[in-house]
Amino acid sequence: MTTDEIIKQNLFIAPLTEKTISNLAEKLPRIINLRDPLDLVGDALSTRYEEALREILHEQVVDAVIILLTPQIMTEIEETASVIVKLSKKYDKPILTAFMGGVSVERGVRILNEHKIPNFSFPERAVGALRQLVAYHEWIESSKGKKAFFVENKKSILQISDLPKLNQIIEKGKQRKNGFLSDQETFEILKAFSFPIPPYGFANNSAGVATMARFIGLPVVLKISSPDLPHKSDLGGVKVNLDNFEKVGKAAKMLETIVKNESHNLSGWSFLIQKMIWADHELIIGAKKDPNFGHLIMFGAGGIYTEIYKDLAFRLAPLEKKDAQALIQETKVYQILKGYRGKEMANLGKIGEVLHLTSNLVMQLPEIQELDFNPLLVSDQEATIADAKIRV
Repeated sequence: MTTDEIIKQNLFIAPLTEKTISNLAEKLPRIINLRDPLDLVGDALSTRYEEALREILHEQVVDAVIILLTPQIMTEIEETASVIVKLSKKYDKPILTAFMGGVSVERGVRILNEHKIPNFSFPERAVGALRQLVAYHEWIESSKGKKAFFVENKKSILQISDLPKLNQIIEKGKQRKNGFLSDQETFEILKAFSFPIPPYGFANNSAGVATMARFIGLPVVLKISSPDLPHKSDLGGVKVNLDNFEKVGKAAKMLETIVKNESHNLSGWSFLIQKMIWADHELIIGAKKDPNFGHLIMFGAGGIYTEIYKDLAFRLAPLEKKDAQALIQETKVYQILKGYRGKEMANLGKIGEVLHLTSNLVMQLPEIQELDFNPLLVSDQEATIADAKIRV
C-alpha cells in the first residue's frame, strides 16, 4: 500500500547503489530482500534498524526515509525510536515514521514526538506529508520562492520601532492559560500591520458604550471582550445593527448581565464597540503553526458556514501573489466571489491583500500559534476584518 501511495503522489523509490546493497548484505540476515522497499522482517531488533537506516541515510540518491513499524513480540519499540532519533541528528535528511499499533507503540511515539520526528498512524499519511514537503522544497528553490515574503505595499512591512511593543503583547498572552490575546492586544497587532479593521473602541460601562457609539457613529456592533471568551457568540455576547441609542443601551445591559454571571468567570472584561459593516460575503482567513512545516495559511467560506460547509484551502507561509490566488480559486465559494447570476464580483484583490498581510504577520511574529479572521466581510469595494482571534 505504501508503494502504491508513493507512485500515486508522483514520488519515486530511490534505487540503491550496488555498494549500499553489498554493505547491507554483510550486516543483515540473508532472508531479507535487499531491493526496494527494504523489508527488515518481523524479528528485527533495534540494532538491525540502526544498521539498515545508517546505510540508507548515507546513500546519496536517497533524499528522505519513511520507516514503518508494526510491533511483534520481540520488537524493541522504544529502542528503535531512540535509534531513529540518534541517526536523524547525524544526517540532514527528512525522516518520517509510521509506528502502527495504538497503545502498544505509545512510548516509542512519545520519544519521536519529543525530538520532532513526525509519526503517522498510517503510512499513506506519511507519504502525503512527504509529498507536501517536496512541494514546499520545490517552491523554495524556484526563483520567486526565494523571496522572504510577498509585500503588496510598504505598509505591510512592520516597522522596527513597533517590535518591542508587539513582543510585550506576545509575552503577555503567553502568561494566560489559554494563550489568547485580548481584543485590544489583537487590534494593536492588526493596526501595526495595516490590516483593514472597522472603527472601534472599548468601554467599561453603559455610559462609556453610549459615548463611544456616538464617536464611532451608528449603526454599531456591541460585543463582550475578554481573553477568557475567544468565541463571543457562545454566550450570546454579540449584538449587531444597533442603529439607535435606545438599542445600544438595552444591548449593553443585556451583555452586562451575561458578564456578571459568576459561572462564566470572565476576567479583564470590557465592552467592544465597532462600526457596523455591511458586505455581500462572509469569509474566513486563518493561520496555524505546524511544529514541522511552519505556518499554514487558511482561506474559505466564513461566518456561520465555516463549520457547516468546511470549504477551506491551505498553503504554507510565506505566500506569493500566485499562492494567494490559488488559495482563493481552490474553494467552492470562489464561484460566488467571481460573480454569480448577475451579482457583483467581490474585490478579490482586497482578499489577496489580507492573505499577504496574514503571511507577513506570522513570518514576522512566529510565536503566533494560530489566528483566525472570521468573518472577513467582503464587497465589490472592500474587505474588512469584523472579528479576530490570536493565540500564542
